[in-house]
Amino acid sequence: MEKNTNQDLRGGVKSVLLVSADAAIEAKFSSGGVSITLPSVGATLVTPDDDSALWSESQSRHEGTPRVEHKLEFSVPMGHPVTGLLQNSVKGVIAVVELTCGTRLLGGYSEEFGAEQPLKATLKITSGRTREDDPLRKVTLTAIDTSAARVCTLTQL
Repeated sequence: MEKNTNQDLRGGVKSVLLVSADAAIEAKFSSGGVSITLPSVGATLVTPDDDSALWSESQSRHEGTPRVEHKLEFSVPMGHPVTGLLQNSVKGVIAVVELTCGTRLLGGYSEEFGAEQPLKATLKITSGRTREDDPLRKVTLTAIDTSAARVCTLTQL
């Protein structure tokens, strides 16, 4: 099972670039990570609301096969454009997750499966705790794979 223990994962999520798993993307895998080319249109950039974002991976084995659950959680204001992308993506989405330390991780796309195991969305609406709180859309994206997310380099937007 591949691990991200050699990567600097501190500081939370700075931004997330999402694209539909149906989009034509190119990826070149190497021992140092993956270089990914995303389409110039159709990608949605998300800057999560108030440090609400978290990337996590749970590693286990199921009948001897490695199993890694990738999970990305963040909040955005109601009406954010990412909501439309997530509601209209039939297969799911691929994410480039940029951490505040500068590390970028690729989620929903792997060397073994390509885009066959994309991130699937769960959307929640929260009212806030006080009258002054604006309602938020809480987004949870999950995928199951056999390896940890790879460090990536974005070669085109």
